[in-house]
Amino acid sequence: MAVGGGLTYLTQRTTQRAADRAEERRRAAALAEERRAEHIRTVLEFVRCALEAEGVAHARPPRWEVGDEWYRTARPAMDGLRIAENGVQLLCAPGLHAPATAPTPAP
Repeated sequence: MAVGGGLTYLTQRTTQRAADRAEERRRAAALAEERRAEHIRTVLEFVRCALEAEGVAHARPPRWEVGDEWYRTARPAMDGLRIAENGVQLLCAPGLHAPATAPTPAP
């Protein structure tokens, strides 16, 4: 009887440990996927803000002053771009920041 009980205990313990390891792997994979999705959202927001700021920059008149209509449009776009850039710096891998903020080559 003692041998049967011991085998049952070892079987249950081994099964539980395997289940615990599988659950830990599942949790780690889920966390990695959540982080990946957050990084993608952060980069997409940066790209959206960069495109908005680029559009505002192209609309810049030859002469402008702080407070005129173009500046009132440009200021929020540039602030949004800076905030999005900081998000990339905080959340994404260091190697992603340099390519994300590199100036685009002139055509």
